[in-house]
Amino acid sequence: MHSPAIPLTRFLLQALAAQSQIPLLKVASRNDLGEWLGHCAYDKEGKPRKVKGTSSVVIRAYGEETEALSFVLNYIKDNQL
Repeated sequence: MHSPAIPLTRFLLQALAAQSQIPLLKVASRNDLGEWLGHCAYDKEGKPRKVKGTSSVVIRAYGEETEALSFVLNYIKDNQL
């Protein structure tokens, strides 16, 4: 389903991030982002099921230093985001 509001929302999010100098990471699939955030159920093999697509997320506090956090921060730095 395509909504005419999606391009406007995307433009608004990009403008707000740029104005506040906040790194903006783009993800190819809403389902990937939903899975990364845990917006899904897992079957007994540990595979994600019923993934809820997520269009955007804001991270306000990173929490503890982890390998995943280091990866994201390095990605932002390396890509000058």
